[in-house]
Amino acid sequence: MPYRNIIQAFFIFDEPRARDSQQAPCGRSVGNANLIVDRINYAIQLVKLSFPEKPTAIVFDAPEVKDALIIPRLADWVGMDCYGDFYRCGAAGISIPAYYDIIKSKLLPHQRLILFPQSFRYEKPGHEWYTSDDKIVADLERYYNLLLLDRSYVGFFPYLWQSFSDPVGLFTGAQNIPKVRAKLKEIGWRLSRNYAAFHSTVYQPKIYRELNPDLKSFTDSQLEWHWESYGISEGRRASYEFSSREYRQANPGITTLFPGYLGAIIHYYLNLPAL
Repeated sequence: MPYRNIIQAFFIFDEPRARDSQQAPCGRSVGNANLIVDRINYAIQLVKLSFPEKPTAIVFDAPEVKDALIIPRLADWVGMDCYGDFYRCGAAGISIPAYYDIIKSKLLPHQRLILFPQSFRYEKPGHEWYTSDDKIVADLERYYNLLLLDRSYVGFFPYLWQSFSDPVGLFTGAQNIPKVRAKLKEIGWRLSRNYAAFHSTVYQPKIYRELNPDLKSFTDSQLEWHWESYGISEGRRASYEFSSREYRQANPGITTLFPGYLGAIIHYYLNLPAL
């Protein structure tokens, strides 16, 4: 399969209990929470037959996240969505971190958390909060900080990008909201910098000190500061395995989407095919 190397994960199911209840008028509702979980586990098994190395993800909606929540044991990544105020979201009126604390208490050792921040406006009478671009941007930053503070989180998946209408309102996605689109781009680069620039194949303090004689008296913490503040942008080398200068020269087509030496590091880290 030509795209196998760039598949990051499989999204197995969205809001299982909510989707099940929507089928009830058609007579197809499963109803039993344990049976729903069994079917999701079966779907994950089928995916793993062909892609055993790829994580699988599932997302619950806010009303599902309570003490009775059952998380499919085979899922690798688990998240929830609640679109509204970050501090008082959904009918329960609790914060996003509080919802995730409930999920975290039920995770198995191999499972990790994923975030689904709101990145859309919903223009409908009675939903005034959903029309504030500034609040969406502010909450995106709160989600970002949540991700940085807890290593249990491995994913940041804003919803949604495109725009569409439903029978009673208009969803305007990040693609058509300049402030939100710019904020997501900023967060994407910040996350990439945090993870890619300090990957073990890119940065090793001992090697950084060795390859840069002007830094030989620096402590490890000083080296980290120098790498982030100057070394990356100067195209310095910090490991024997990778050089951002050499990578850019070998992949000249990446410069438009991945500018600068940081762009070369991010492109390498994402393991994208050479453009």
